[in-house]
Amino acid sequence: MITKNYLAIACVLLSLLLLGCESTNTQIQPQTDSVAVTQNKEMSPYQLNSRFLKEIEEHGVKGAVAFVNEEVFLNYFDLLSAQKQKGDGKLLIKGVLGNLSGLLQTGEFFYLGTEEQRNRIWRSYYRVISEDGRFLYFHLVWRQGRYLVDVKSESLAHSALEFMAIGHLTTEIEESQQIIFVQVMKSLEGEDIEQAVSQLKNLSDTAKSNEFVQHILMRTIFSVMPLEQTRPFVDELVKIIGEEKLTGLAWLDYHLRNKAYPKALDLLDSAPEYVRQDTFQMFQKGGIYAELKDYASVWQIIHDTLYFNGEDPANYILAAQLVIVMQEYQYAVEFFNILESKFDVVISKQALSEWKGGQSFIDSAAFKKWREST
Repeated sequence: MITKNYLAIACVLLSLLLLGCESTNTQIQPQTDSVAVTQNKEMSPYQLNSRFLKEIEEHGVKGAVAFVNEEVFLNYFDLLSAQKQKGDGKLLIKGVLGNLSGLLQTGEFFYLGTEEQRNRIWRSYYRVISEDGRFLYFHLVWRQGRYLVDVKSESLAHSALEFMAIGHLTTEIEESQQIIFVQVMKSLEGEDIEQAVSQLKNLSDTAKSNEFVQHILMRTIFSVMPLEQTRPFVDELVKIIGEEKLTGLAWLDYHLRNKAYPKALDLLDSAPEYVRQDTFQMFQKGGIYAELKDYASVWQIIHDTLYFNGEDPANYILAAQLVIVMQEYQYAVEFFNILESKFDVVISKQALSEWKGGQSFIDSAAFKKWREST
């Protein structure tokens, strides 16, 4: 049952429930001592992350092993574990690197920056773009300025290691409730949402309030199916866990679909600084302000992004999308001219028609005049 070897169970569940990713069968042999990549070498956060990206680009997740020290890993786990249970170093490392492997399968990593904390703990933030166009954010936790000890998706409340640290909570669930919980999981994985909702309601109040159970269910619903298909289950789950616990960015779409724009803005504002300042998150916020018709805030975001985030065609594409929503077509033309002249980027008419408000822009006098003059 779940109550046996809960740390191993947490590790297995973690590897199977990677947000938006498939699980991996990569065999990882963690090092017990630092290896050549990091040994006796003092590096800045930028140097460390540049080296990290180079290693995983060349060797995949196995390249991350060069940044792992089992003793440092166990010491960090001790800090996270309220029960002070003795951890299995190799199992913990496998869980964290398995999570990292799933993110690697999602897409290319883009380094955003590092937040330096006391005691040589660094949090390095990344963006990864999935094949279906989603922007996912996560951060790596480093100790002693060189050792990788954890990975956390900004979409979820717990990091990989924090998740395994609460594995002991499974011992608080009665065996009969464990069986129902497993049935819920099977129904979700089989995409039988109606059955999953019915089974979820059969869980006891104690099981429903269990932090480990809640976190597993949240990871599952965000990995198996799109929100529009899991909506009945998500609505029931929110009743159980309470809206105050909807803290990860994975809940952004939930708030947007409910048109709960103030809650969506609060969620974006509570994200780490490097995530908040990323171009794509700033324009996500701009889109919400546009829905609220707070156009002054939309213009402020366009200004801040173009001024602070440097010259990048993505900035101008996203700015064009926002001004089209506001029907400020003359500015859209200006942004497209910059894209074509400076970056040699041309947005096709077909692509424009798929943007929000894009067809109205195509039908406008500003668009026709622009195209006649080029």
